[in-house]
Amino acid sequence: MLLALGCSAYAYAGSASILVERGSPAISQGALIEAVGIGTIGGVLTVILPKGCAIPCSKAETFGTAADGQSQITIHLFRGDTPSTSAAHPLGSFRITGLPSKPRGKVIVEVTFLADASGIHLSARDTSGVSNLVLSRVAP
Repeated sequence: MLLALGCSAYAYAGSASILVERGSPAISQGALIEAVGIGTIGGVLTVILPKGCAIPCSKAETFGTAADGQSQITIHLFRGDTPSTSAAHPLGSFRITGLPSKPRGKVIVEVTFLADASGIHLSARDTSGVSNLVLSRVAP
């Protein structure tokens, strides 16, 4: 579980990162032809990178832990032009681990979504700089 806290246009070196979809069909002629987003409560597709975004394009979102002592965050990533995850193309589920054990909302993780000529990428960093996060694919 996670809490969306806001967004930023910055990415930082030293963050955990993963190539989500190499040579994504969502990228054509230097732009996204499908939106990229995350699945949220109720199966809603929340757009992070909008359709038509010229590549390279990126956006960072900050998330806080939703429970005391939460040690991981799972993100479900999709692409498509629909408000529902059930009609969107799943890009996979990704787990961010290595969060420090703190009270709810005290751990803030910045997650950056990037589309470039090589594909769609995901990266994460602990905004406190204390934790070495690990980002891994947990489902195709």
